[in-house]
Amino acid sequence: MKYRHEERAAQLVEKLYRQEEGIMRAEKAVNRVDRDYEKFARKMAEMKNSMDRAQRIYDLKKEARAEGLAEGHEEGHAQGHAEGIEETTLEIARKMKATGIPAEQIHVITGLSTETVETL
Repeated sequence: MKYRHEERAAQLVEKLYRQEEGIMRAEKAVNRVDRDYEKFARKMAEMKNSMDRAQRIYDLKKEARAEGLAEGHEEGHAQGHAEGIEETTLEIARKMKATGIPAEQIHVITGLSTETVETL
């Protein structure tokens, strides 16, 4: 059986098949097992490829989500910081106006427009 695929032994093996029914059955069983194993190996390779693709997609989605969260965090932080500075500037301008400092001088110090200072 070991040499059944070699050309020089093929004729002898075929002759043995015809003479011995048990050998013929064994050869058929070996061929069936070989086909089943090849089918199994192909199926496993397909499953592995499918799982690898799914993992790559998952990793890409996870990476994109992390990037989006980081970008959103940065934008939110910058916006909050800008709003905080604006509120602080307005509060300082209110206090300056309350102490009687002229709107033009508050404009120079805070950078706020004179219209904004006058509406405080």
